[in-house]
Amino acid sequence: MAEWHLESEPGREVLCSASTARRADPLPAGASLLDLGLHRLRGFDDRERLFQQPPD
Repeated sequence: MAEWHLESEPGREVLCSASTARRADPLPAGASLLDLGLHRLRGFDDRERLFQQPPD
């Protein structure tokens, strides 16, 4: 299972790709990810699905 880091500075977004989200499955108790949909990212040919750790 991939290591999962849920700590972030207040006011900072925690985003990850679909690939990272799959590797983090199952998530630790109490953790969740919001599907933000497909986005174009600089340096990538295809759109990437992004997920966000919801704020506390």
